[in-house]
Amino acid sequence: MAGNASFCGLIPNYILNLIEMWNKRNIKILVMVLLCLAFRTQAQSGVLDRQVSLRYDNVSLEVALKSLSKDYGLKFSYVNNLIPLQKKVSIQVKKQSLKYVLDELLRGTEVNYQLVGEQIVLKYEPKAQSALEVPEPTEASRERPMEFDPIRNRSQSAPVLPTLTTVSIPVKEQAPYQATVAEQRRFMWVNRYVAKLEEFFQTVTSGKIASSDSLSKQALALNEAAPLADSTLADSLLSDPYWDYAEKDWQLTIVTPLGTNGTASLNTVNRISVNLIAGAAAGLEGVEFGGLLNMEKDYAHGVQAAGFANLVRNEVTGAQFAGFANVNGGKTTGVQGAGLANVVVGHAQVTQAAGFANVVTGHNNGSQFAGFANVTHGNVGGPQAAGFINVAVGDARSAQVAGFMNVTSGKATGAQIAGFANVAKDIEGVQISGFLNHARRVKGTQIGIINVADSVTGASIGLLSFIKHGYRRFEIGGSEALYGNIIFKTGTRHFYNILAVGVQPKGGNYRWAVGYGIGTEQRLSPGLSLSMDVLSYHVNENEAWTRDVNSLNQLKLLLGVRLAGQTYLFAGPTFNVLVSRYYNAERNQYGSDLAPWRFYNQTHGTGRPTNVQMWVGLNAGIRF
Repeated sequence: MAGNASFCGLIPNYILNLIEMWNKRNIKILVMVLLCLAFRTQAQSGVLDRQVSLRYDNVSLEVALKSLSKDYGLKFSYVNNLIPLQKKVSIQVKKQSLKYVLDELLRGTEVNYQLVGEQIVLKYEPKAQSALEVPEPTEASRERPMEFDPIRNRSQSAPVLPTLTTVSIPVKEQAPYQATVAEQRRFMWVNRYVAKLEEFFQTVTSGKIASSDSLSKQALALNEAAPLADSTLADSLLSDPYWDYAEKDWQLTIVTPLGTNGTASLNTVNRISVNLIAGAAAGLEGVEFGGLLNMEKDYAHGVQAAGFANLVRNEVTGAQFAGFANVNGGKTTGVQGAGLANVVVGHAQVTQAAGFANVVTGHNNGSQFAGFANVTHGNVGGPQAAGFINVAVGDARSAQVAGFMNVTSGKATGAQIAGFANVAKDIEGVQISGFLNHARRVKGTQIGIINVADSVTGASIGLLSFIKHGYRRFEIGGSEALYGNIIFKTGTRHFYNILAVGVQPKGGNYRWAVGYGIGTEQRLSPGLSLSMDVLSYHVNENEAWTRDVNSLNQLKLLLGVRLAGQTYLFAGPTFNVLVSRYYNAERNQYGSDLAPWRFYNQTHGTGRPTNVQMWVGLNAGIRF
């Protein structure tokens, strides 16, 4: 946003330098390019209908616009000294349209806005005078003395003017101007080069190219750093525009130029186009069918279907279907279906379905479905579903579903579901994977074998959860079953994992156990907590490892009383179930004598039976 504002402020100086550098024959084109910064006609109402949630408390209008630009990937253009950027604004909305938010932010100002291409242009528009205001007379004029009129030889007094009310004069609304197809093409061409010109000035003012009083040096540096596909920036601005295309209702081609348009194909826009093998044209304003290949030198508005591929150098609005691939060099709006891949070199608002991959180098507010991978280099506004991997190098505001992995380098809102791993910078929703979930901040739920995060508002459910700013506790305690216990808890307060080691020396015998469990803790008051833990231990009897089943399962309900800081004294009842196939040769029976008392003790089965014991005990200790 700031770059665009700076660009607008620098236009006059750069025009003077351009006049020195280029001859007057090309000034008309340059002026038209610059004027289009404020008058692009291709508006997309979908952007203004976009749902946003935000809160600004007494911040400047400039801060609010910058925040909107950063959080929602918007571009604002305005002239700094015409917009009241220091005006204080306050607003709090949840899931309201962007149009509503802009109306509220600009309320009380003489600033209007217009969607121009991909930018929101703020314009200073003073209100038109719609009423006739007549000032009230002064006291002197109301009380003037009698005067002698020498011409008419009579006395008269100055008339007392009555107080006049405001007389409203209705303003006739004009119907919106409808641009012709040819005019739309002119604006389309100019818009593309305006974007290149903006990039030029943004690059210069950002310091990527050293500033200089000579625009020719800056242009030369840009020519070396960022040439266009077919020529440098300066050459493109000076070249003849492509808007003077011929228009044909229909054309038939075998292989260009063997067709009805002949050698003029690349300068012709067709409404109905049939290419038996492969054909090329300047543009499309209708329907095109190709046995093998359809190619547009400029743009396509309509429907393209090809047995192999559709190739369009710039914008596409409509639908494309190809047996192999659809490749577009500019913004794409509509639907793409391909047997192998769909590629958009730019922003898109498109639904893509491909057998192998979908790739968008900018933002995409549509959906992507691929047998292998979906890759978007900007923000994703719709679902991504792939057999292998989904990648969003930006924010993802819907579901990502992949057989292997989902990766979002920005904020993920919605769901990430993968067979192996989910990775996001921040997640507001749910991550479900067969192995690993990783995020910096989680506002929702993680479900996987391993969950990793810096902070979690919600729950991380898995075999192991490592939360940097989460719940980590050590406990030292004991019970009637295992006299000594060391327990480590990690995860979140709502859901944590438990790793435990316990021992029971008894007479000349010894037992040791290793266990795993899960639990949850609730704060009853600042000094009281109540936790419920479920653990399962494998108990080893007088040896390093007992191979037989010898499992102690516990349900603990523990009340904690804070001593100081995060140090708690805890105690509570324990329900124990011991399931064992261990054979005690000294007692000639199956089952362990781990428990000092039991209310249930039964052995089931024959051959190698299973012994089940149950009892209620007590567990106590210290937690820190």
